[in-house]
Amino acid sequence: MVAVSILSFEEVLRSLPPERLKGRLVMDVLSIKSHPRNIMLEALPEDCDILCTHPMFGPETASDGWQGLPFVYDKVRVVDHSRCDAVLRFFGQRCKVVEMACDQHDALCASSQFMTHLIGRLVADQGLHNSPVDSKSCRQLFEVGEATAKDSFDLFYGLYRYNRHGPGQLRQLKESLAHIERQLAAKEGYLTAKAEEKDDNRGKLMADVRYYIREGIEALVREQAAMQAAPAPVPPPDTSVTVMQAEEAPLPPPDISATVMQTEEAPLPPPDISATDLQTGEVPLPPPFQTPEDINMNMNYQSPPFLQPEENDMNYQVPIHTAQPPADQNNT
Repeated sequence: MVAVSILSFEEVLRSLPPERLKGRLVMDVLSIKSHPRNIMLEALPEDCDILCTHPMFGPETASDGWQGLPFVYDKVRVVDHSRCDAVLRFFGQRCKVVEMACDQHDALCASSQFMTHLIGRLVADQGLHNSPVDSKSCRQLFEVGEATAKDSFDLFYGLYRYNRHGPGQLRQLKESLAHIERQLAAKEGYLTAKAEEKDDNRGKLMADVRYYIREGIEALVREQAAMQAAPAPVPPPDTSVTVMQAEEAPLPPPDISATVMQTEEAPLPPPDISATDLQTGEVPLPPPFQTPEDINMNMNYQSPPFLQPEENDMNYQVPIHTAQPPADQNNT
């Protein structure tokens, strides 16, 4: 087992005597796998078995034990499988043994282990410390910074230098940081433009309000001036007095009593029974009723000669016919 730093691995491996490695199983525990695999294939004898491993823990993370922690391996070149399986069974008693190709391991560790060390060192370089108001995620971030700060810088440099995915991860981190900066700047610009637009709209609104107020005041002033310049209105005539004056006084009802008294004919007096001819039983007719006009006319009227009575006719009396009483039925 070769357990050295990444930077010194090649030098240490080449310093081993080849004759003492014949027929042996050589394994490494580096945090990267493609680089030591290539060195061992080049420097070790062909009859030497090669097993690349990476215990995914260190002195800090495994201080409480290895139970359940991942142990990655790749059988690069194995002749004696029983010997290799014995080693894997030994680590499998506590660890979670995972077989994985070296290139795949480096690709995954570049986005996990290298980024963890990178973020931890950024936090440590910021000089941030725990505070009474730290959230759980903040405390976990501080723990990552403290854990990575205890590792050597050579380990961090080896993860970057000898993992071909390391530089790409650092470049991607820079692009992500620039993207975040652009997002912040864009958000700031958007909010600033929105505030300016709001101020412009508010200014336009206030200008419109002032304009309409001014127009309303001017219209009111013009209306008042027109009312003052116009002649006073002539009050409408009081038609009630005119109508009362023009109306004719109602005529009093005619006094029909005098007319009736003048025009009514006097009732005929009852016949004078005393003047009845006792011999003949005839009752003389009353003189005809004459109105004043008839009297006047009779006074001026002279009958013609042939109608004037003669002296012998003066004694002429008009016979009066009376109705005979009915015969006595008893006598009959």
